[in-house]
Amino acid sequence: YTKVLGQEGGAIVSDDTVYGGQVVEALAGEKTSGVSDFLEHTCVPLRSGDELVGVMCAFGRSENLDSAQNDVFMTKILDTSAPLLTEFKAIIAKERGKVESVLQSMEEGVLLVDANYKVSVINKTASLFLDCENQRPTNISDITILLKGALPIQEIVSNVMDSGEIKAQKRVSINSRYLGFTFLPVKFEREIIGVGIIMRNDSEEENLKNLREDFTAMVVHELRAPLTVIRGSADMVLKNREKFSPQDMEAFLNQIKDSA
Repeated sequence: YTKVLGQEGGAIVSDDTVYGGQVVEALAGEKTSGVSDFLEHTCVPLRSGDELVGVMCAFGRSENLDSAQNDVFMTKILDTSAPLLTEFKAIIAKERGKVESVLQSMEEGVLLVDANYKVSVINKTASLFLDCENQRPTNISDITILLKGALPIQEIVSNVMDSGEIKAQKRVSINSRYLGFTFLPVKFEREIIGVGIIMRNDSEEENLKNLREDFTAMVVHELRAPLTVIRGSADMVLKNREKFSPQDMEAFLNQIKDSA
């Protein structure tokens, strides 16, 4: 009907051969086997100004359903409703654009995997982290390949989907970065409809950690040699002081001082 109305300028269409929500084509006076319950129906175009935005169909048993008076009444109501519908759709599109803008400007990577393990959302940062800016992943298997075995993401997502619990994975090395992962169950009316995956770039923290470890190793190495001399010389003096001449004692004390 939408196609017919669009071609014929939005005229009201009526038919009395509708059964089970589906139009049954039958010529006047011709019997249709297997169909015992017919409904009258009227389809009225929805307009917003000069634009045809949809079609509203009414079904029922009343003989007045497709009357001219009823058509005028429905048209007036729907002509009032259609602009509101169009405005509402514009508001939804605007709000969706705001959400998309925020999502794409986030420093964290964001992925949303639905209940069928399809990737329904991925922002620019996540594409950058996974090195897939030129080819958008479509499902969890694609993500597994992009992670190159660094993380059992299918197992984790499945676990979150079943348990509804938040999972976290610290610093996984992927594409020359250290990424932290948080897996969040996405719920609608208490039903889990997907899993949100937040990816953080922890490379700077990991580099600082490595610097601390390197510094600690260097300090331990640099201190080990002089401390060994100090301890050994002091030990020797304490155990054998009576056997050493004043010159030997002075030599040991000088070694301790130099190492200190």
